[in-house]
Amino acid sequence: KRGLLTVGVKGKTMMAVGMERRELQRLEVHDSNCKLWQVDEHIIGFSAGIVVDAKSLMKKCMVEAISWRMQYEECPTVGHIARFLSAFTSDNVLNNKARPM
Repeated sequence: KRGLLTVGVKGKTMMAVGMERRELQRLEVHDSNCKLWQVDEHIIGFSAGIVVDAKSLMKKCMVEAISWRMQYEECPTVGHIARFLSAFTSDNVLNNKARPM
């Protein structure tokens, strides 16, 4: 059993995210298996799958959110970050024929 479960539920006035956390091994660092990242003040990303890939993608999203704030002096929209992430991953897979990193 290698995969961990991540579930999100949206209500009318709230959103709840739950995820399974596996037991840490003796030499494992507590924050090394993080599945939740705060991209911006109002955007949170969470992942299921390979943590290393998700970590690098979320760092790129954080940089994009910061550069958007510096350019336009307002919060980036969720749609903009989603389009950025999808364009980055599709370009990387199509052109480089590799996992996005």
